[in-house]
Amino acid sequence: MFSQPGLLGEAVTLDEVFQPGLLAWDLALLVEVNFALEDQRFRAHLVMLMAEESIYHVSRAIDAMLHSL
Repeated sequence: MFSQPGLLGEAVTLDEVFQPGLLAWDLALLVEVNFALEDQRFRAHLVMLMAEESIYHVSRAIDAMLHSL
């Protein structure tokens, strides 16, 4: 079943999201993707923040994929 995208965290401060006193990241990766359907009124903006441990897993998966080519 399809449902339209929604806006999350509209009334949340950055301190509430990131909790700087609890997070012990040395690295983080911010991924931003903007896309639109040609000749349509649909547009989307995706922002994703990956913590250090997630970056390691994504990097290993990309390395494995590239190695298999």
